[in-house]
Amino acid sequence: MFGGVPMAVLDNWLGVSTGLSNDRRLLKLAKLLQLPVTHAAGIYVYLAFWWQSNSPDGFIADTTLDEISDGIWQQNSGFPKPTGMGDALLASGFVVGEPDNRWRLADWDKLFKFLIDNREKRAADAERKRAERERRRLERENKRDDTDQ
Repeated sequence: MFGGVPMAVLDNWLGVSTGLSNDRRLLKLAKLLQLPVTHAAGIYVYLAFWWQSNSPDGFIADTTLDEISDGIWQQNSGFPKPTGMGDALLASGFVVGEPDNRWRLADWDKLFKFLIDNREKRAADAERKRAERERRRLERENKRDDTDQ
């Protein structure tokens, strides 16, 4: 639990800063797609949701920009996908091309800091509990061996 909220719920949490509305990348995305800034912000939020669901570490491989934009836009059915959305995500700086044919979501570590910290904490807790169970098991075996002698 974190502040009364189950950790499983927080695994699907996305922190969006109030500074997003003036972010140069968002303004550029809106201009490139010829959309209002509020619509571009929605695209960005869906991009972050899609990325979170498809990448545990912030990188996407073996995927084209069109496939990424299609993945985002599926959630917005009923409206036509803006032309050149994948290229606009790259040109705006929200998506970054890596030299090894992978894509990276800009600011992944900031957007999902809580999620990343939570995963690391849960992994450390699981390892600590595993080690404690093993220690107790060995103690029980040692006690059994002592009573058998």
